[in-house]
Amino acid sequence: MLENKHKLKKIVFFILILNPFIDVATSLYLRVFKGNNMFTPGIIIRNVILLYLIFYFIRHKNKIKNLILLAMTLILTMVVQIFYGVNYNVFLEIQYYFRFLLNFLFLIFIEDILKLFKYENKIAKQILRYINYSGAIFALIIVLSFIFGVDFKTYRSSFSSKGLFYAGNEVAAVLSVVYPISIYFLVSGENVILNYFLYIATLLSMVLVGTRVALGSIIVTLIAFIIFSLYSYNKNLLNKIVKIILLSMICVFVFIKGVLYFKNINLVQHNIERQIENYEKTQKDTTTYVLSSRNIKLKQAYKEYKESPLIRKVFGIGRGSQKLTIEMDFAEVVIYYGIFGTITMLLPVITRGVRYILKILSFNKDVLYISIFLSLALGFGSSFLAGHVLFSAAGIYSFMILGIASCFTEKE
Repeated sequence: MLENKHKLKKIVFFILILNPFIDVATSLYLRVFKGNNMFTPGIIIRNVILLYLIFYFIRHKNKIKNLILLAMTLILTMVVQIFYGVNYNVFLEIQYYFRFLLNFLFLIFIEDILKLFKYENKIAKQILRYINYSGAIFALIIVLSFIFGVDFKTYRSSFSSKGLFYAGNEVAAVLSVVYPISIYFLVSGENVILNYFLYIATLLSMVLVGTRVALGSIIVTLIAFIIFSLYSYNKNLLNKIVKIILLSMICVFVFIKGVLYFKNINLVQHNIERQIENYEKTQKDTTTYVLSSRNIKLKQAYKEYKESPLIRKVFGIGRGSQKLTIEMDFAEVVIYYGIFGTITMLLPVITRGVRYILKILSFNKDVLYISIFLSLALGFGSSFLAGHVLFSAAGIYSFMILGIASCFTEKE
């Protein structure tokens, strides 16, 4: 068993380091080679990983009820759509649902590994460190590809960069979740030079991506750490956070000036102009602007859900019946998979999160626990409003951190 648990830990580390390169391969496959988006490198490799996790849980007969309930959710939703004869894409439904299933199984997998290690903080921190490394790889790819001019733009008419990645919103979701973790390792006092390098790379990549999620996460995280420092009367932490803020401001200022000088791109002015343009496109509707028109798609999908027969309310109207996703994950679960799906898919996530929040005040005001809380808040908070977590490859990070948080709760 000792050898087995170390093997499982190495598998997690390998997948985390591999993850950014899977996304680069997928992006190049779609953008450069114009490949079929039904069978991308990401879909193939991640489905292989999904099969491994499924066989792992079946073999160990561990929490098999979770697999059964989630399988039933997909099957019943599909059967209902086919029975009612709606215009329905079965393959799209399976492909979409499997993303959630993969993320959820990673949550259970992390809990299993930490349980085998008897909830050791050392192992939890090792997993968090590799999450930080994985996020930093995303960041370095974004920054370096931008510098060498081989990057893809976040938006069509944009100077913001998503590096060599296909989906800017998903990259922003990864970086926003990793950002508080990078600060935790920065204030921990270990591997100072390396952690500063990783932090600066993550920070600059978020500035380059330029989405409201990425930029907002920087501000929210730094303010939250200041409040936590004051609340916990931790002068040492407060001094470190103030230094990090000053360093961040200097690095961002120098980087922006460097981009303006060498590339003749004014990132600040461009982002302001783009936000003004987006606001005017919504006819100055604040709600539509803030939600990037997701409220319109939500209204349309909810109308179909509301007018559907009772059985479609219970099991949902299915993702495969929709041309576009709502891009608000929690709303998608309720509408696409109904009351039953809300219970089987969301309830386990919400209960773990609530248990952690209720326990966090008893964690001796340790910066580790507030860092995890911020990662969860940013990840699942943006998932609620902006999507790209529950049904995205980016969700692996939020679900892994939720698994760690859940184990801290169990340990206490």
